[in-house]
Amino acid sequence: MPVLDVEACKSFVYANRIIADHFKATAQEVLEAVQTFEDTDTRLRLADLSRTAEERAAQHENLAELQERDMGVRCHCPNVAVRAV
Repeated sequence: MPVLDVEACKSFVYANRIIADHFKATAQEVLEAVQTFEDTDTRLRLADLSRTAEERAAQHENLAELQERDMGVRCHCPNVAVRAV
């Protein structure tokens, strides 16, 4: 199926890559925080949260790749980890 608006599709690819980077950064931060807690239950919950964030990142990366495949071109969208301050 041809893409009618390539620029809009590239924007979605870019947005999905930014979201994926955000989830990757969150997963890394949570994983680092896990090591600061002594409580086993808290550590397990934080490790689970980190895995969930990694899974969400993978979902957005896959979505971006599918969008690129649908367009038939590779978007050269920069991967930028975006963190809210």
